[in-house]
Amino acid sequence: MRQRVRAGIIFVAFLSFPITLNYLSPVVGIFGLTQRVIAGDLLLFGLLFISALVLGRAWCGWACPTAGLTEACQMANDRRVRGGGLNRIKYFIWVPWLGVLGFVAASAGLPRRIDPFLNTASGISVSEPWMYIIY
Repeated sequence: MRQRVRAGIIFVAFLSFPITLNYLSPVVGIFGLTQRVIAGDLLLFGLLFISALVLGRAWCGWACPTAGLTEACQMANDRRVRGGGLNRIKYFIWVPWLGVLGFVAASAGLPRRIDPFLNTASGISVSEPWMYIIY
């Protein structure tokens, strides 16, 4: 029963991804820092980092929209992926992103304001047809 509830929650999160896309986009945070603004995605990533210290990977298994995509793909292919060198991919993603964030923040100066809805019209990420290209 618990797994069905979890799968249902992450499926709804997956369906809501067009709404939440900018809040999970690392690009919006970089763009915001060039304008000396802390965007909603940086707030969310900070919250996820702090919550991970207490709740572990609860976000990944219970609320992440891409986990819903993974669950859907798992129905088509349920083979396990071997770890090994693939576990290092996270460093090739996070270290450059954090480095770029630091560089942009140092170049532009400290942020002057917080705008959780930066680059979102009415709080919805995909608000125009051309934005589905990004999605």
